[in-house]
Amino acid sequence: MSGWPPPETAELTAEDSRLGASLKRLLGSLGLLPSEDLLTPLLPTHTGYVTLFAYTAHLRGVSVRQTLLGFAWAWLENQLAVACKALPLGHTAAQRVIEKLRPALVDAVNQALTLEDDELGPVLPGLALASALHETQYSRLFRS
Repeated sequence: MSGWPPPETAELTAEDSRLGASLKRLLGSLGLLPSEDLLTPLLPTHTGYVTLFAYTAHLRGVSVRQTLLGFAWAWLENQLAVACKALPLGHTAAQRVIEKLRPALVDAVNQALTLEDDELGPVLPGLALASALHETQYSRLFRS
């Protein structure tokens, strides 16, 4: 289990664990992984991506705004990588989409920073429902 509360579906749990393990390997190979004596007591064995991303940014002194921008940018690039595989969208076109969406991404992060914690969560039930439907779908192009 990668965090609390755990994701609602097996698909989200597996995705979070895979991404967390990949980030942990990357940070280790770059010599940027927090030492085990810091990591082990604070984080579970199978640390999820979001938790490890935030923890690493905090340890390295990255500001909250820059951490959110980096996380959102990584999410956007991932979505467009999937689009390149599923649609007739080339990499150059995907880069144009990223550039076009960049101001909206910055605006979304800036707006998120003005909200209270209880104003940030209404999308999570929708994510859980979509994931539950997706993981039981008959035919799928991608694992998650």
